[in-house]
Amino acid sequence: MNELTGKLFSLNGRLNRTGFLHSLLVLIVAVVGLNLVLDLLLASDQLLSVGYLIAQRLLEILYLAAWTPFIVRRLHDIGLSGKWVIACWLSALLDQRLLLLVEVISGIHIVAPVNLLMVFDLVVPAVTCLLLLKPGETGANRWGEPPRYAD
Repeated sequence: MNELTGKLFSLNGRLNRTGFLHSLLVLIVAVVGLNLVLDLLLASDQLLSVGYLIAQRLLEILYLAAWTPFIVRRLHDIGLSGKWVIACWLSALLDQRLLLLVEVISGIHIVAPVNLLMVFDLVVPAVTCLLLLKPGETGANRWGEPPRYAD
């Protein structure tokens, strides 16, 4: 089991589009399930409570943390450094939900450029589309041989 999880969450090597899609689907199902449990545990009048907003942020961070190794290996497959995953992390941490959480906790209305915050919300979906659509490099690159199974 340790060998499997070690390979599964490794930042080394490459991951083709099929493996990336599988990881995306598994994580979406897990996040939807966790969101349903969270919504059921809290009454509808508490959906904007501080605890709920914090739980939602933690769930988003957990999702991105679990998906980071897959993003890094997919970036490697298309010939890019895994350091580009930082763009996903920044966009996930600097979005409208963070602003709402800060406003609810502090009680201070924060005026921010909404268009800029909307751009942050688009980074992760845009990167996901790029990683799903762009074919990997056909030969070996600095992160290793192409994955054995075909796209």
